[in-house]
Amino acid sequence: MFTQFCGHYLIKKHLITESQFAEILKAQRGIRVKLGLIAVSEKLLTEKQAAEINNLQATMDRRFGDIAIEKGYLTADNVSHLLDLQGSPYLSFVQTVVDQKYMSLEELEQALAECKKELGLSDEDMELIKSGDVDETAAAFIKIDQPYYSELFGLTLRNIVRFVSPRIYMDKVYQTVRYPFQHLASQAVAGDHTIFLGIAGDKDALLSIASPYAKEDFEAVDADSLDAVCEFINVVNGLYASALSNEGIAIDMMPPVTYNDLTIQSDQPFYVLPLYIMGTKVEIIIGIDHAINI
Repeated sequence: MFTQFCGHYLIKKHLITESQFAEILKAQRGIRVKLGLIAVSEKLLTEKQAAEINNLQATMDRRFGDIAIEKGYLTADNVSHLLDLQGSPYLSFVQTVVDQKYMSLEELEQALAECKKELGLSDEDMELIKSGDVDETAAAFIKIDQPYYSELFGLTLRNIVRFVSPRIYMDKVYQTVRYPFQHLASQAVAGDHTIFLGIAGDKDALLSIASPYAKEDFEAVDADSLDAVCEFINVVNGLYASALSNEGIAIDMMPPVTYNDLTIQSDQPFYVLPLYIMGTKVEIIIGIDHAINI
């Protein structure tokens, strides 16, 4: 998830090209992050110290960490920490970009600092995003005090990763009382709580969910492709209903419904999460315990 988030930001800022990003994705699959790059990224070594150790490795059959400890640059605990980070999606992305010579480590770190400032993200948010974990990444973009919203957004995202594509990233969730749309697949839930879950998109955006979920190559947003998105929503709501039932909360799922070229309106704000699936934007819409009118 971090790769998609960072890669598309760099493309938007014209720091890398679409074709370079495709090469990064390809090269990243089997990469093992170098300990020196991790140490520099973690501010435990300077680039000069890392280069010195790399040069020494070229003349002796010794591990990077052992040389760094012997030189007094790192402790054994430092090396253990760096080894734990070798599977980090953030660091594998950094390693790939640097190895491909698309950007230097300094240039990439500067771009990420600008991204953090531009999106209004905290240091903690950036660490969550760097983890690559869908729940931790969601926590950086979905800051809602009401637990039902966060739980349902998280469940929806996990199932998109599971059934549709892991190549997703998102913008910050926002509130609105009015939402015009081109295409919408949705489902209402009634009972101890009323819940509305919808997925909307312009043009052929909903195909980014319909085709991979149904394992069918839909060519247009029509009744069949919208039905596939509805089926996905029904699965998510079914899982959520089961989880709520375990807490003693009773809800009933209504039949999924699709709409075209209308507007969602409510007397109270509902939440919208912009989500990009393989670069295509859809929006997840959730309203809980107030009327959603279309």
